[in-house]
Parts: sequence; C-alpha cells; structure tokens
Amino acid sequence: MRKSEKVKNIEELNKRLLGENEINEPQLTRPRNLRNDLNNPEDADVFEAELTSLLNKYLGISYTNNAGTSNDNRIFIQNNLMDIVNQRFVPSSLRLGSNGSEYYTNRPEEMAEYLQSIGITDFELKSVK
Repeated sequence: MRKSEKVKNIEELNKRLLGENEINEPQLTRPRNLRNDLNNPEDADVFEAELTSLLNKYLGISYTNNAGTSNDNRIFIQNNLMDIVNQRFVPSSLRLGSNGSEYYTNRPEEMAEYLQSIGITDFELKSVK
C-alpha cells in the first residue's frame, strides 16, 4: 500500500470515528498483493481499517443516531467480542495434518505457546512457508 493511500485511509477512519463522514462511506482500497497475513504490516493495516469501519457502524453516533445506543454497543462489544470470536472460530478448528497432532504454522514459537495455553501439549508443528 502506498503511503499516500495509507494516510488517506487513516484520515477517512478518523472522520468516521468522529462522526464527520456520511453513512455512504467509500470503500477502502485493498492492495493487490494482500495475502491476509496479519503479521504483514500492510495486511494488518487493511484489517484494522476494515474492522474499524465495521465497529464504527455500531459505535459511531452517525450510524446509530443515538449516543446511548452507541455507548451501550461499546459495552456489549467490550464484554462479548472475544466470546463471539471464540464461539465461531474454536481452537479445535485449527487446521491439522493427517496424523491429527500436526499443526500448520508459519510462526512456530507463537503457535507452540498458544497450543500450550489452551492445554494442548502433544503436538507437532509444520511450517508451510
């Protein structure tokens, strides 16, 4: 993503967060080389912009047209977002190799730490870079 595009996207997001934008917001520009790898800074920037845009629809006063609803939605998201994510994308849905204990990863240290944190100790890690 070009620096000018990134700056423009950030400015648009700031306007939306402050409720200065119309409800018919422009689409964010997605770079052609997007790999959806959140460890890549450009991909992470796009993800953050998309997530911020979505959250703004429930938290921004220009969308809810009600400051109380906006505040209540913020509390709902704070209290429930990770539960919702974990219900939809449960740890057992991680992609496994054919032997059932082989986990695919490009970041073995982080994956090993995560698996241990959820009680999985018998595993093999397979790089797919």
